[in-house]
Amino acid sequence: MIKLLKNKLASSFIILICIFILASLIPALRSPAFLILKLPLKLSNLIGQEVNAVVYYHRNFAENSRLKKENDALRARVNIINELYLENNRLKDLLSFKQGSAYKLLAARVIGRDPENWASIVIIDKGSSSALKENQLVITGLGVAGKIVEVGIATSKVMLINDPHINIPVITQRARQDGIVVGALQKNLIMKFLAYDADINIGDAVVTSGLDEVYPKGILVGRVAGFTKDPTGLSRYATVEPMVNVNRLEEILVVLK
Repeated sequence: MIKLLKNKLASSFIILICIFILASLIPALRSPAFLILKLPLKLSNLIGQEVNAVVYYHRNFAENSRLKKENDALRARVNIINELYLENNRLKDLLSFKQGSAYKLLAARVIGRDPENWASIVIIDKGSSSALKENQLVITGLGVAGKIVEVGIATSKVMLINDPHINIPVITQRARQDGIVVGALQKNLIMKFLAYDADINIGDAVVTSGLDEVYPKGILVGRVAGFTKDPTGLSRYATVEPMVNVNRLEEILVVLK
């Protein structure tokens, strides 16, 4: 079938050549020959254009696919570079804080969250092999983040300040009003045991009071954000906005001494 088609095309091409030669030799045949050849030539030109369009389409499609892959690869590299840049800045700030601190600190990275207490327990990449122990204080450059509650050889669990089981003895920096800060699994903490007429204002800094062995004195916990009356009318609570956003922890510092 293909051979027959090739033979027909060859015969047609020979006929067209003959017509062209006769038209060039005999002037009277030029006009009829032109009319005869006009349609095949036009058809041939259209076919050529379509062939070129198909060829260029596939060529452009292949080129666009290649450029898209290169663009995706470059985007991925830029994202990695941005992450490394942000991490480097965080680590520089952490290192600067560590060097200026009066405490012996160990830097650790948050590597996961406890499935049973996703909102208030994180897992860090340091454990007993790095001299970590239960009840050691965990901070960032901004303030208190929580305390260690479980220690493995290479990892540990940290209970964050928003956990209801955490109790931090605190004092306000301005008026020296003391109390206990507890978590509520919400954005703000609760400062309990305040006298109804306690001298405390919105915006007051709240720091650790040092009245237990876990939290050394003077580490920032947060700032007073509001007040809530006790149902008895004898005392009131203060809501405290923590300095550390526990939902965005990536690196922390453990207070060793």
